[in-house]
Order: sequence, then structure tokens, then C-alpha cells
Amino acid sequence: MRFESFSERYGYVRVDDALQIEKMSDSLKNILWSHIYKRYTSCDYGMLGSKIFMEIFFEYYLQKPCTLISGTPDLRLKQLATFYNNATWYEVYDLIEFIYFFYKKIGSLHFLDPYTSEINEVLEREHSGYRLIDGLVTPITDENEIESIKEAIEENLLDTAKIHIQESLNMLSDREHPNYRNSIKESISAVEAVCRYITNESTLDKALPKLKNKGIIIPDMLEDGMKKIYHFTNGEAGIRHALMDESTNIDFEEAKYMLVVCSAFVNYLKAKQGKANDE
Repeated sequence: MRFESFSERYGYVRVDDALQIEKMSDSLKNILWSHIYKRYTSCDYGMLGSKIFMEIFFEYYLQKPCTLISGTPDLRLKQLATFYNNATWYEVYDLIEFIYFFYKKIGSLHFLDPYTSEINEVLEREHSGYRLIDGLVTPITDENEIESIKEAIEENLLDTAKIHIQESLNMLSDREHPNYRNSIKESISAVEAVCRYITNESTLDKALPKLKNKGIIIPDMLEDGMKKIYHFTNGEAGIRHALMDESTNIDFEEAKYMLVVCSAFVNYLKAKQGKANDE
């Protein structure tokens, strides 16, 4: 009998799992290995399965004598698999970078772009907090962003806004059918819900100028910036209009950006309101 948590039953996901930073899920590790295995065993991907690869791997990464390399392709693959199975999350990313380095070293530059695209497709689909950029695994998010989203969910001043942020995260992190457009709309809806709650106005663009009437003074540029984001999601050229236009590219990066920005703004309003209430 398996324990099924509340979050599993109702589709809630943890922020840390949705934006993997300084960690790697088993599914991501397994899928990355499948792609490495395919490249290692297929002649279409150059010399990755050759003894030359293992020689360079032993010399430049493991820094061990080449005499330890097994003599047959199958045994060499077993050596690599043993290393991978025991690897930490960062050692897996080391290997991802090393394969890029290997292709450059042997002059197989035509493999670099397809390899990068292939790896990044996996990282995006599995919602890793990293991307392979010019041969280096680079963070696209950090702990501060993750903590900001957590705070917006766990310590929000309004249950409705909390639900919007959680739903945005759910849509962003759905590995089978991510819904980036609606994730963005849920993010901005959280901001709108808080502003409407504070001011009793009907929409975000009407509520933002009225915050000062409640003692919440925000810089003009910050107010203008949030108005522009709101119009991006609600205007004729915004997300709702873009839903009818398949050529408009809304992907993980835009949805994650909006989730982080809107979470931070919700937290900012909570802090501002707390200060206004104390005065």
C-alpha cells in the first residue's frame, strides 16, 4: 500500500520540484542518461562510443591512468554507466559539459548545436533550473527566486492570490502538458487579486493608482512596469489575444519570469501593507 499525499491527490507541486536548482530528479537523470547512451552507442553521433572518448574522459575529467580503461566497447560503456549511476547531480552536469568539450576537442563542431538543442529540450521539459549554453551548464533561476515563490504561496495575505500562484506553478511544472500561457495569466491574476483586495477596485490597472490611498506608496516606475505587464497579459496584443495566434512563442522562460516577478510583487505588497498598518 502506497501513501498518497494531499499534494499528489490535488495536483499541488513543491516549488523546489518544479524549478530544480542544486538538485536533480530521478526522471531527469534517467532521461539524460538515455540521450547519452544513444549518442554513445550510435555511429551517427561521431566517436562518443570510441576508446578515444574514454581516454579523454579519463585524462581530462577523472584524471586517472588510461590503463584502467576497459578493452571492449561493451565494458567501456559499463564503466561509463557505473560512473553515471553513482554521480551526484552536479557530476551529471559535469558529464553533459564534458561531452560538449569532447566534440570540440576532436573537431566535430557540427555536433555541438544538435547536442545543445537536444539536452536543453530535456532540461526544459523536466523543468531543470539549468540550461546548456555555449558548452556550460548555466543556472536560469536561483534560490532567491524559488524562495520568493514559496513565500507567495505559503505566506500570502490573500487565499485567492495564493491559489493563483499555486495554479501558475502547477501549469508551469506539468511535464506532460505544460500550459505556459495560462500559467502567465494565473501569475498576473494573483497580483490583481491582492490589489483589488486592498483597494476594492475592479481591475489591476484601476487598483494600482489607488494603492497610495491605502498608505501603500510605490515608485512610479514600478507602478508603470506592473501596468505594462498587466496590459501584456490582457491587452489586444497580449497573452489572451496571442492564444489565437500560434506563431506567438510563449514558453517556459516567459512563464517562469512572470511567476517570479508576480510572486515578488505580491510579497512586496504584503510587506508594504504591513508597514502602512503599523504607522
